Amino acid sequence: ASAPVVADAAPAAPPPQLRWREIRLAGGTVDFTDNFIRPNYSAKLTDIGGEVSALAWDSPQPATVKISGKVDGAAPLEIGGTMHPLGPRLATDITASARGIDITRLTAYSGRYAGYGIEKGTLSVKVHYKIENGKLEAENNVYLDQLTFGDKIDSPDALKLPVLLAVSLLKDRNGVIDIDLPISGSLDDPQFSVGRIVVRVIVNLITRPSPRRSRCSPAPSAAEGRSWAMWSSPQAPPNSATPAASAWTPWSRH
Repeated sequence: ASAPVVADAAPAAPPPQLRWREIRLAGGTVDFTDNFIRPNYSAKLTDIGGEVSALAWDSPQPATVKISGKVDGAAPLEIGGTMHPLGPRLATDITASARGIDITRLTAYSGRYAGYGIEKGTLSVKVHYKIENGKLEAENNVYLDQLTFGDKIDSPDALKLPVLLAVSLLKDRNGVIDIDLPISGSLDDPQFSVGRIVVRVIVNLITRPSPRRSRCSPAPSAAEGRSWAMWSSPQAPPNSATPAASAWTPWSRH
């Protein structure tokens, strides 16, 4: 019998032939509402301004991004860096930060998934995402100041985790929780998922907080990321990193 004929793989589709000229923003507003959560969560970005430089599909030159604004009319928001979403491979090197967001507005989420409302506290975040040749290197810094939970809320979706104990252990003597969450992996790996890794890291952090450590362990690799995303036992997977409280937050203390 003759050997079966194997068809050649179809060639990759060429990138779309798109380009844009310089984009300038001034006095912009974005209204966001999450209708999935009950009660609904709403946020508004105001005073949006900045620019995104010209970009073309057939040029390797990335666009420069510089945008600023405010979250809910108060917390400063800044986005800057470079990006090239029109080339044969996605390339970005973007940093974004927001400082002093009032987190009492997030009670709908904390009540549903943590089982407690939020009485007070502010959130500052700084993220840096770099994608080059299909590889992601990301840094996420989360800074919670005076996070205070309120009354217990009965929710069937609440995680069965020692949330109050973990928050108490993670706070420093000034009532601050400062966490670094590094992530790395290959976007060519179909099992690599940033969202699943972040969720697993947070769960791992809550179940085994280490407030005495001043910096995080190195970011998990793509292979480690897969094991983190699929791990469900109460013991940490071998060779896994455990993010912890960090003492480095110069950007959030202006």
